[in-house]
Amino acid sequence: MELLSYINRILGEEVLTYDNTFIVCGAGISRDSGLPLGGQIVQRIYEDFDLEEELVKFYKEFKDIVVEIYKGKTSFFSQPRLEVIFDGIRKVLSPEEYNNYIFDVFLKPIESKQTTGNKTTYSVKPNYNHFLLSEFINKGGTCITFNFDELIETAYKDMYRKKIQVISFPMSSNKIIEKEPVIIKTHGSFSQENNSALNIGIDIQHLHINGFSDEENDYLSKKIKNKNNVIFYGYSISDSLDFIPFMKSVYKGTKYNAFLLNYDSNSTFPTYKQIRVQKQKTDYFQVDYYLKDYIDNFYYIYYNPINSFANLINLPQEVSSNIYTIDKSIVESIVLRKKAIIKLSIYKLIGLLNRFGEKELNELSQIKKTDPNYSLYLEFNDYNKNTNGLYGSNVKYSLQQFLKKRNLSYLNNLFDKLNEYLFLTPIKSKIFQKIIIAFIIGLIWLILFLIFFFLKKSNPNYTIVKRNLYMPFFRLTRGLKKGSKLSILICKLVLKHILKAKDAAIVQNNMNLYRFIEKERIKMIFAINGKTDELLNQLDELITLNIDTNYFIDIANLLRLKYEITNNISDKNMCEKLTTSTRDTLNKNKMEKPRVFDPRGRSCADPIGRNSVDPLRRNKNDP
Repeated sequence: MELLSYINRILGEEVLTYDNTFIVCGAGISRDSGLPLGGQIVQRIYEDFDLEEELVKFYKEFKDIVVEIYKGKTSFFSQPRLEVIFDGIRKVLSPEEYNNYIFDVFLKPIESKQTTGNKTTYSVKPNYNHFLLSEFINKGGTCITFNFDELIETAYKDMYRKKIQVISFPMSSNKIIEKEPVIIKTHGSFSQENNSALNIGIDIQHLHINGFSDEENDYLSKKIKNKNNVIFYGYSISDSLDFIPFMKSVYKGTKYNAFLLNYDSNSTFPTYKQIRVQKQKTDYFQVDYYLKDYIDNFYYIYYNPINSFANLINLPQEVSSNIYTIDKSIVESIVLRKKAIIKLSIYKLIGLLNRFGEKELNELSQIKKTDPNYSLYLEFNDYNKNTNGLYGSNVKYSLQQFLKKRNLSYLNNLFDKLNEYLFLTPIKSKIFQKIIIAFIIGLIWLILFLIFFFLKKSNPNYTIVKRNLYMPFFRLTRGLKKGSKLSILICKLVLKHILKAKDAAIVQNNMNLYRFIEKERIKMIFAINGKTDELLNQLDELITLNIDTNYFIDIANLLRLKYEITNNISDKNMCEKLTTSTRDTLNKNKMEKPRVFDPRGRSCADPIGRNSVDPLRRNKNDP
């Protein structure tokens, strides 16, 4: 009995067909092949790089904030997103190191292995879940998977003695044969032929701001056209940066039925009686929060695969193995020599650098200027000074960098730091210096304005230059009298350019710039129209986007903005909790004292935390 017939039998009616149903599957289907789930991978990385004590403590503190933001729902935010952690590791390691470490993380639980010297060869076989999906695909079913392993492909080849067509995102290199069965791998794929994990699609830059790319969106839309039933199989419905926006766009104005096959290891009932169906709205967090407006009926199906799905299909007599070889000496060297810099890289990506420990800082103080990670270390130094409001120090460093490497990227960076120093430090301090800086900002602005006309939209600097061209005017609007005709006119002009910069960030899929630009857009709309329900909804969406990407220091910034808009004490309390947890001195001081350029005309005390300490400065003589 194949999968759809089995589920229909449990439901008691012929609900699912190959024409009206598609399957989305995740790590749960590979559990019985010995591969780890996402949470187990995170725990392994915690252990390798000493992350557990500090991050577990932080996420426990963060849960209180999640309860308020998500109205009591806390599951799913108990640890960092896998994509964020892997991106932090990727930024530090060479391609060879990255491949070996990633495969070692995924394959270490596998019992079938052989070690010769420094090399360990792992053998992993598909299980009944992969064979059931192969049968579903072969009969004309559409299957989307977020898994990187090649177990569905291997199962298909064992069953039908031919290769299945694989469409792996990004789609640029795919050749599609329309009539051939296909498995769609939206987060990329491992390659056992060359032990390559570099294109497994979990780099943050591959996570799209508004669903998948246009090409990928079009392809997926055609594959699921007219299908009003979706089966989530070994998948937690957690890809809020690509798959969930895609589902919202496709089913806008319509609804579908969702079937969650939920693994239940405690189930002891006979095969099909063990499955319980709840035809009702569920308390399952991701479904309720992300997709509640798009689901007609939700079927929550509990199953124990060993007692149920394993009996649905006859496996081939010979089941092939996927073979991967890992150099253990490379993995051990990574964990030993690069522990501190990887830990720092992950902390930076999630905006928790201020929680970084003294022990690791002492290790990093030994990094030499010739080390490939030295530039990364300097980026962290710059980042941390910003979180502590040490803008003057960053101006000096940015100027030094620009004089050494006179290119557009460093010019943009210098312009950004000058803006921060001029507009975000007390108005009356160092007046003469600020007059000179204002003149320099004007000069650089003219240069960027002229350069912008020759930049192509595909140029990585295009969005940054576009943002920098409106940034001084955006900062200046804080000093205007709120609600005046002049203020509204300038704000509308700035908003027009903000919207263009936002579009450019989406086209270039630049997540960091998109977050900042979207925050600036909301501020301008507030300055023009005041508080509205629509504005608060958009702000809440931006807050959840930052939560989904685990960028916590910016979440605190957004909560502070929400408090400025609502004057609601609960919003203030949330912001204070998060600034305390992130140890964000700058944001905490801004909460406690009036802002520098406030549209409501209040004066400003020192917002930058003069008593704050830069934990990355090893001694008082450091630049």
